[in-house]
Amino acid sequence: MSSIDFVLVPNHVVSVRGTVLNATTGRPAKGSSVALQPSDPVSAVLGLNPFNAVADANGSFEIDNVIPDSYVVVANLEDQSRQYFAR
Repeated sequence: MSSIDFVLVPNHVVSVRGTVLNATTGRPAKGSSVALQPSDPVSAVLGLNPFNAVADANGSFEIDNVIPDSYVVVANLEDQSRQYFAR
């Protein structure tokens, strides 16, 4: 092949924001990892997951530039050698 042409199309993006709470303590889950995982099993298996954030001291997170698709929100936290996971 001598060349490859790509056509880029502008796409609408959004921000996803929220707060993560520790269900055991009811307090903000500071430092928890939050990810948007594609709900499509093929994309999920391939690890196509560019949308991640870390919750701040108030448990707040924001993920910018999210492209339209269907996602599952996943959060996890390691706190005093205990592992918490929410989906």
